[in-house]
Amino acid sequence: MAIKIEVPELGESVLEATVARWLKQEGDFVNVGEVLVELETDKVNLEVGAKGAGVLQKIEAAAGEDVKVGDLLGTIDEKAEAQQVKSEKVKEEKPVPADAETKQAEPQAEKQEEASRNDGQQAERQAATQVSPVAARLARDRNVDVSKIAGTGNEGRVTKADVESYL
Repeated sequence: MAIKIEVPELGESVLEATVARWLKQEGDFVNVGEVLVELETDKVNLEVGAKGAGVLQKIEAAAGEDVKVGDLLGTIDEKAEAQQVKSEKVKEEKPVPADAETKQAEPQAEKQEEASRNDGQQAERQAATQVSPVAARLARDRNVDVSKIAGTGNEGRVTKADVESYL
């Protein structure tokens, strides 16, 4: 079943927003509550999280597009999660012949090296997303390097209050 990602209620007099940026791409696995997209309005910036776990199937509203309350931003495929888990279990359960193990030793070393590079890139991306949109805008406007600010928000996230206290 597909889960709809819709523009939530933005406030009493706010009816539309602009998609600031997507933090996830089509095909990425997402967990419940994980931030998917940032929306900006005249009054508030907000993050829209996943209502269910699965794979981000389709992005309907690209960055920079104007959207209204209730508009479809994208969809998450819950079944893709189940299919992904099943395929991983099948891979783990397959027995490997002894001569195949020696043939796989060299490529595995290369895969581990590539995985460690990918982990570093993922850590960089994660560090970049540990700043709330409002805090990022304030820091950008005031020419403040957010990497020098200790975040007090959820999971060490830099908040608007953190940037203001740094100033």
